[in-house]
Amino acid sequence: MEKEREDGATKAPVVDENATMPLDGIAQNTAEPIVAPEETVVAEETIPEGYNTIVAGCEEEYPEEYEAECGPLRGWLLLFLIMGVGIGSLVTVYEAFSNYHDGPFFTLSLVNEFYSLAYLALGVFTILAFVKRDSDAVLLAKSFIVINVLSNCTLLLLIGTLGVETVLPDAVKSLLWGGVWFAFMCNSSQVQERIPEETRKAKIRSWILVAVAAVLLIATSAFSVQLAATLD
Repeated sequence: MEKEREDGATKAPVVDENATMPLDGIAQNTAEPIVAPEETVVAEETIPEGYNTIVAGCEEEYPEEYEAECGPLRGWLLLFLIMGVGIGSLVTVYEAFSNYHDGPFFTLSLVNEFYSLAYLALGVFTILAFVKRDSDAVLLAKSFIVINVLSNCTLLLLIGTLGVETVLPDAVKSLLWGGVWFAFMCNSSQVQERIPEETRKAKIRSWILVAVAAVLLIATSAFSVQLAATLD
């Protein structure tokens, strides 16, 4: 009988420790409800609007990534910037100031000196633009090439005074030089890698530099033609 009583005994209900017994005798669970955790939001690095690691100026924000992504100037582009732009513009300034003349040539010499300084400024900003990967680097380089070719071809206006053997070789060499480097700027994979086409855009300084150099070149050519007509 005792065994049957044990087998038929009803087990006592398990009461939650957090439950409270109100006055009416009914247990209520007061444990706080389980709330699903919110998604963890990882704060992203704040990047300025329009910023891209392939756009000019990224070396100031991420110097290591910049060098790894793009690398230093090299190859034909480096040769063009050193020889064609750097040394070329310095030679132009030297020739302009060393060929200074008084008398009837004073105005022409003075304007030519100003032109050489503008040409040098255009060259310096072209080099800096490629080093810093500015968006107007390719525009400045192409403008430098075009102005160089035009400055040599304007001598053809003085072919009657200076002679064919003096003017024509320089004009032909300038056309070949300009054609080769202009094609390089348009088709070089290194130029595209350093200054992607979708990031290229002109700046106010670009137009100012090009406009000043072009106006002074036109003025130099006009004074040259006028002086040649006077001497004839």
